[in-house]
Amino acid sequence: MDLALVGAGWLLGAAARREALDGLYFGMAWLRLFLTLTARALVNPFLAVDLLRVAWRFRHRHWYRRFPFLPLPATTYVKWRMYTAYGEDDAIPPADDVITFARWVGRQP
Repeated sequence: MDLALVGAGWLLGAAARREALDGLYFGMAWLRLFLTLTARALVNPFLAVDLLRVAWRFRHRHWYRRFPFLPLPATTYVKWRMYTAYGEDDAIPPADDVITFARWVGRQP
C-alpha cells in the first residue's frame, strides 16, 4: 500500500469534512437569522406583516411547480442580492438590515 495515496485520501477526506461543516455552519447562520426575525415578528405584528411582504416579493416566480412547493427565493437570486449588498454571495445579512429593508418595503405603495 502506497503511503502517499493513503495520505492524499485522508487529506481529501478532511477537505470534504471541512466543506460539509462549512455548509452546515452556513445553513445554521440562515436558520439563526430566520429564528431571530421570527422572534422579533412575534413581538411586533406590524413587523411580521412587513417581513411576510418581503418574503413574498423574494419568492421564485414558479415556486408552485418545484419541490418543496414553498414560496422560497431562487438561490441564484439570493446570492446576487447578497453580492450586491455585501460584496460576497455567501454573506448572511444582519437581522437589523433585514428589518430596516422590510420596514422600507412596508412604506411603499
